[in-house]
Amino acid sequence: MNRTFKILGGLLVAQVLLAAVLWGVNRPQSKTAEPLLNIDPAAVDQIEIADADKTVELVLKEGRWQLPALADLPAAAGKVRQLIEKLAGFKPDWPETTTAASHQRFELAEDHFQRRIKLASAGQMQADLLVGTSPGFRKSHVRKAGDDAVYALEISAFDLPTQAVDWLDKHLLAVSELSRIQGPDYALWQQDGIWQWHVEQWPDGAAPESDRLDASKAVELAGALSSLSVLMPADPQEIPDTALTLSVQGQDDRVYRYRFWKQGEAHYVRRDDVAKTFVFSAFDFKRIAEITQAELVQVQQPSEPSEAGA
Repeated sequence: MNRTFKILGGLLVAQVLLAAVLWGVNRPQSKTAEPLLNIDPAAVDQIEIADADKTVELVLKEGRWQLPALADLPAAAGKVRQLIEKLAGFKPDWPETTTAASHQRFELAEDHFQRRIKLASAGQMQADLLVGTSPGFRKSHVRKAGDDAVYALEISAFDLPTQAVDWLDKHLLAVSELSRIQGPDYALWQQDGIWQWHVEQWPDGAAPESDRLDASKAVELAGALSSLSVLMPADPQEIPDTALTLSVQGQDDRVYRYRFWKQGEAHYVRRDDVAKTFVFSAFDFKRIAEITQAELVQVQQPSEPSEAGA
């Protein structure tokens, strides 16, 4: 009996070893040692992202990422850089599959994909990646064009919009570190880090003699201008005569002139150095365009009656 058990045990061990060997032989080879895409992030100067219906193009010109579909308006550089670095950093482990028959199922076929990303440098294609179905949160099946291997990597189709406006630098009209602000009935400047009335630049010379500036409200106004965010370019809009004019001076000592106006429920802004009108939020309109001298004046608290006069 013991001899029988030993024989059966030996056969079992041999079967396990054989199965392990066969699995190792047929298992796809790991590609951990090298990146999935052989690209130099610093050399990429053109990106195309496509879905079944649309294609967006981003182009690096004179050191700035631009959107040809939006008259070369600037793209959000940080967002573009983050995408390139993510793609360059992909070092996948084992493929999910290496069969071409799986491409349709994972939506990675040449004629059936969720996204297709092409990276180029000096007119030469550097990478061509297809993005398909999602196997989990913020993950997608991907494959290189011309390669049957399918991997599951941390990238989402939602992070790859194909509308140009989704790549637009929404803060392109913001001016940081303001030193001066001139509105319709007030003028402010920052001296020694404190906002004050700028009497010499006061509109119509009607500078206040007794009204004290609420410095905290001036800080809020400067912050609203420094963080001004647009939503999208507007169709050609004629600036109405009723538009509010506001001028600011930034850290580069350059003066920027804004025009703000409202039509119906929409709010518009234009800056003199950008040949486009933009839609922006009612919240920012209220924080900037509706501010007047009266809103900037420090409210005097009524004094308490003295006991002697009671």
